[in-house]
Amino acid sequence: EFLYEIVGTGGVYILVEGITDNGNRTLAEMKQILSKYGAKVVPPGSLLWNFDRVRTEEGKNYKPRTPLEIPPEVREGLEPLLNELRNQNDVQEVYTNLSD
Repeated sequence: EFLYEIVGTGGVYILVEGITDNGNRTLAEMKQILSKYGAKVVPPGSLLWNFDRVRTEEGKNYKPRTPLEIPPEVREGLEPLLNELRNQNDVQEVYTNLSD
């Protein structure tokens, strides 16, 4: 299991949770995706403080403590990154600190 903490455009915090049989391969794939969008993986624990782990009907989820509001054009720029992360085979869930 893995949990990557990522800083994206506009100061958006992203948590990527998943399962892999090869952590080195998965991390390399993640870094390749992130580099296309100007995002980067940060050391474990760097962003986790901004999320609470809560139990929901779907299981456990991360909810932001301080949701971030960003301009629509920045949000639109993040969507391709978030979609590409969600489409990775090893990724189970992607969480952000974006307000709804």
